[in-house]
Amino acid sequence: MIDELPERRRQIFLMAKRDGLSYRDISEQTGLTVKTIENHVFRAMQSLRTKDFNAYLFFFA
Repeated sequence: MIDELPERRRQIFLMAKRDGLSYRDISEQTGLTVKTIENHVFRAMQSLRTKDFNAYLFFFA
């Protein structure tokens, strides 16, 4: 479940998928590099898939 993700990863994932912010916008807001943002979103999606939360992925796609 999304709530089970590490806090920072969850926040970045929601900013990207729920709020529709670009990786660049998230990078500017968090002070992290765009590559780090990409990695957080990728790993969040991997984690959600692994835990069989395809409904969440569908909702945020």
